[in-house]
Amino acid sequence: MVDGKLPAPLDEFKEREIEVLQLMSEGLTNKEIADSLFISRETVRWYCKHIYSKLGTSRRIEAIELAREFGLIGDNASGGDDTITRHTLPLTTGPFIGRDTEMTELKDILALSDVRLLSIVATGGMGKSRISLELAHQIQAQFEHGALFIDLTIARDPDEIASAVLNAIGLTISDGQSAHEALLNYCREKQLLFLFDNFEHVLAGANILTELLKIAPNVTIIATSRERLNLRAETVYYLQPVMAHGQTLFTEVATMMRPNVVIRDDEQEAIQRIVDNVGGSPLALILAATWVDILSVAEIADEIEASLDFLSAEMGDMPARQRSIHAVIEPTWKRLTAKEQQAFMWAAVFRGGFTREIFQQMTGVSVRVLQTLLSRSLIVTGHGRRYSMHPLLSQFAHEKLDSTDQLEDAKLAHLKVYIDYATTYHTRMYEGHYLESLELLDVEQDNFRAALDWGLAGHAVEDAVQLIYKVYTFWSIRSQFLEARDYLERALSQIQTAYLHHMMLLAKWRLGQLENTEDDLALSLAMAQSEGDDVLIARAYLQNGLYIEQAHPHEAKKFYEKAITIAEQSDDLSLLADSYIYLGMISNDLDDDMQAGKKAYEKALAIYEQRGDLRGMSIVTYNIALINFFTGETRKANELVIDSLQLKRQIGDKAGEARRLSVLAMWAIMEEEFEQSREYLVSAHSIVEKIVAPRRLIYILDLQGLLAIIMGDYATAKSYFEEALHLSQQVEAHNSIVSCRSYLALVHLLLDDLDTAKTHIQNAIANVTMTKQELWFVLVVIANYHWYANTLDACVPIVASLKRNPVPENFRVLDKRYFFEPLVYRVQQHIGDDAWQEALHNATDTTTEQMLEIVQSQNRFK
Repeated sequence: MVDGKLPAPLDEFKEREIEVLQLMSEGLTNKEIADSLFISRETVRWYCKHIYSKLGTSRRIEAIELAREFGLIGDNASGGDDTITRHTLPLTTGPFIGRDTEMTELKDILALSDVRLLSIVATGGMGKSRISLELAHQIQAQFEHGALFIDLTIARDPDEIASAVLNAIGLTISDGQSAHEALLNYCREKQLLFLFDNFEHVLAGANILTELLKIAPNVTIIATSRERLNLRAETVYYLQPVMAHGQTLFTEVATMMRPNVVIRDDEQEAIQRIVDNVGGSPLALILAATWVDILSVAEIADEIEASLDFLSAEMGDMPARQRSIHAVIEPTWKRLTAKEQQAFMWAAVFRGGFTREIFQQMTGVSVRVLQTLLSRSLIVTGHGRRYSMHPLLSQFAHEKLDSTDQLEDAKLAHLKVYIDYATTYHTRMYEGHYLESLELLDVEQDNFRAALDWGLAGHAVEDAVQLIYKVYTFWSIRSQFLEARDYLERALSQIQTAYLHHMMLLAKWRLGQLENTEDDLALSLAMAQSEGDDVLIARAYLQNGLYIEQAHPHEAKKFYEKAITIAEQSDDLSLLADSYIYLGMISNDLDDDMQAGKKAYEKALAIYEQRGDLRGMSIVTYNIALINFFTGETRKANELVIDSLQLKRQIGDKAGEARRLSVLAMWAIMEEEFEQSREYLVSAHSIVEKIVAPRRLIYILDLQGLLAIIMGDYATAKSYFEEALHLSQQVEAHNSIVSCRSYLALVHLLLDDLDTAKTHIQNAIANVTMTKQELWFVLVVIANYHWYANTLDACVPIVASLKRNPVPENFRVLDKRYFFEPLVYRVQQHIGDDAWQEALHNATDTTTEQMLEIVQSQNRFK
């Protein structure tokens, strides 16, 4: 072996292998070779494997070059003219990974008859040179006079382009002839592929390519550049990072450079951090991989996050301009004007992309500056006419911001521009652009977060609060209450306003975090009164009523009526509609005919429809559906809930969607449509797990457990209720704990495990915060326990008391149907009508609270 190469093939070649080699040299793909030889692609791959083995290589390009050297195939020169000079390209080294799609796209572009100038454009370090060389190697056989590689890195004058080409050709200029003329004359009759690398250095001389194409009809040009050439004949291909294959590239380079280093499976997450930090830049991944013999993969990721200076390496076969990321980016930075440099730096403040309008509003520059940054690959276009910046460029720009003391100015401008943006679309929501405004607010969420994170870090707290005021409605519509609560906590730690307290109470209520609620409610009302804000006073009344309505419904109704009085005297239609909804809900609980509640809902619906408030419409539609259900109009109720569900899906409220699916599931159980109920619950379960809504998940788990009981699958029911109990304990949802304990007691009764059932009952009745509905259900469970324990003397009084003191019809419907009513029937049948009537008579004056005291006094569950 000489210089790492075989002096001859390791084995003789068969005729078919020579045919495959010849077609490979002509640039055909495996599929094209298979079609040409009428064999399968698997067979072609089999031949390639044997060809590579005999030539001592593993790469297609090297195999073709070696085959030519050994005389196995010709050089594809036509006409047998020995005087034809065929130019060749330099070989490539190192792994070439993750560019299969791009290679196919580029070859397809060059196959088009009208494409003769293809520019591959990307920022530095993206692998333009490597992919262009691989592409040229694969298609060079199509050109009679071969292919030429011209590196323009050292060229500084456009006039040097022609000289660089002539040097690559090896052509001597005759007296009296310019390099320009000599080049055009030479190419006139040639069939050549030119590969110009790093054209950004001499963009002013790009017209020479147009002249070449005009005078030499058989010339094709590939050019790589950080900027487009701005020629009419140019077809631009913007090369993207290798995100999908970044882990593979890093691992391949690391193991090639440091064969003794083993990349472990548990380091894949850290490798992905590196890929994300460098934005899939092939050069950056190579530079990062050079450190694996000294640092762990996780430490490499940390160093990259800390500073771009880390991404550098001293490798003799790598050009100086590629030995660090700073060296790659700095030349482009220096070619920017002062105004362009500032715009580039400020663009790094955006998170998740930006629009042209926002960029111009924030930076104050013309659209021409944006076009310059785009043409120089300093920003890239994305979905929906948005722009973004590569992570490495963003890190570079941030370093420049720090060094020029402009970071604070850029961050403040960013915050203020998004206050204006959020204000605009908050207003437009109720001017006939509800869904459009929601989507436009949604797409800027990352920018809202970036602005709030900076502002609430003490830089501009009051401005950040103004942004919270405008974004909160969006958070509420999308049920993003965890995020809302976190930002509100940070704001309230620095500034106190009644509106912030009001929003915090709403968020915590929706999250079920009710600790210290009475104090918070009193503070919210007092602050609203001290600020003299009637709308906030009314909102505080609504919150106070909501908190006490289960225990004191009549007092709650008075709060809601006060809020309506204030709302009717204000211009706040949203407040008025919301007040009607609260009044409707409490009226349903207090009025047996539910008509008062329905009238209140209809008033609210009219206002929401007038404003185009889809969220409000969905809430009212849902509540009217409940009225229809409890008045026996089940078909209409289902239709309305489905309408409400569609509205929730339109506005992207996942929590609201899950709530409606769970109600449909409950009703499907009542209609004995068990499979339909299961599908609804599976969908709802999937949603709430993704949005992290533990209290909603508890409710869904309870329904899934109940359905499993009905289907006779007690073991599955037990697992659902145990998961629900665990979640309830985590979030300290005391009422849910009572329900879960009660359900688990019922499951263990069905499994003939009375001791465990008794333990769960003991834990349930130990809870002193039970609502009237939970108390009723616990007594139902206790009565069932006595039935299964055959202690009828204790069972009958409880059942009779519960029959005398039923919970309202709209509570615990399924529990009544499956755990109470069957027990009433069994008890009545067992003791007879006379004894049953006597039991009812004896229970006439016994409340559920008194019945629990009687149960506890009997010491059966101590």
